[in-house]
Amino acid sequence: MATKYHRLLVIAMNRLAARVLFPAVCFAPPAGAAVLAEQAFEPSPHPWAYTLDPDPVAAGFHPSLSRFGITDDLGNFTLGSGDFLGVRNAGDLANPHGQSVFVRFAEITLTHHQDVELRFDYRVRDFDPGESVGYELFLNGVSQGDTVLVAGKTARSDVSGSVAIPLPDAADAVSLVLRVTQSGTGDYTGFDNFQIHAMPEPLSAGLLAPWVLAARFRPRHLSQS
Repeated sequence: MATKYHRLLVIAMNRLAARVLFPAVCFAPPAGAAVLAEQAFEPSPHPWAYTLDPDPVAAGFHPSLSRFGITDDLGNFTLGSGDFLGVRNAGDLANPHGQSVFVRFAEITLTHHQDVELRFDYRVRDFDPGESVGYELFLNGVSQGDTVLVAGKTARSDVSGSVAIPLPDAADAVSLVLRVTQSGTGDYTGFDNFQIHAMPEPLSAGLLAPWVLAARFRPRHLSQS
C-alpha cells in the first residue's frame, strides 16, 4: 500500500515539476519568485554588481567612435524604453583585448535557494563574419564553457531575444561573464534586464524522476528574431 501511494506521489510531483521547470515564455519572474539579484541599469533593491573590462575611460576609448557602458541610445539603436548596457566598436584601437570587451558580473550566493533561474535580454545588429556575442557561466567558481549567443553572418542583420538558464540545485554560487567581439564603428550590441530569481521549493528532490533532475540545467535562448 505504501509503495502504491509513493508511486502516485512521484507522478504528481513530476507533473508539478514540469510546470515549474518549463514555464511559458515570459519577460517577468514567475509569481511568488524571490529576486536574488538584478541589473536593469536603473536603481534596484537587489543590484547585481558588475565591472567593465576594459574600463573604457581608463583605456582611452575614442569618445565619439566607441561606446561601452550604460546608454539609452547607441545611435539609432535602442533596447526597450530605458537605459541598457551598450557596446559599439569594441575593436577601438585603445582596447588592450583587441576586438573584444567583457562584462563581469559578481558572484551571487544561492545557498538555501532552489529552482533558480538566470535570465537576460539582448539585441545585436550589423555583425559581420568573425564578430560574435557570447557568455560564460560559472557555477561554484567553475566555468561551464563559452556559449556563442550570436555569430555574425551578414551586415544589416538584427537579432534580439532573451536567455533563460535554469541552474542546478547543487550550485551554491553563480557568476556570469559576457563577451562582445566587434571590429567596426557600425556594429551594435545591447543587454538589459539581468535577473536571478528562485521559486519556493515545492518538491522533495529525492522523489524526482531522473528526467526532471537532468532538465534542471538547460539554457533556453528565447524569442530570437
